[in-house]
Amino acid sequence: MRERGRHEDLLFVLHRAVQGETNHRQFAKIDALHLSLGETYYELGFLDKAEHHFRIAVEKNHQCLEAYNNLAVIAFQQGKNQEAQELLEYVLAKDPQNVDARVNLSSIAPRQALPAGEAR
Repeated sequence: MRERGRHEDLLFVLHRAVQGETNHRQFAKIDALHLSLGETYYELGFLDKAEHHFRIAVEKNHQCLEAYNNLAVIAFQQGKNQEAQELLEYVLAKDPQNVDARVNLSSIAPRQALPAGEAR
């Protein structure tokens, strides 16, 4: 329970920071703030809110590969394997050595090859 309280405190601070960045038009770190919000919401199990903030992060910075990777993880968890694969391939096109994207893609690829309804 104490861990959840820390997450809620972090969410409050991050939302205030995003609001401050928006009010002052200092967008240099806005993608990082949304990435942190997305990660915190993900850890709390709020996938819709996490996805929302990861999407804002990539809108603000198309080079925010961590946000693309995180979107792929959420898509995979929602059964959207094709979308997850495309996101991870984008990350690898930008950074072929990205270990997280490679590991995540290797988790998706075998499942893509299976006939519908069949699991390993």
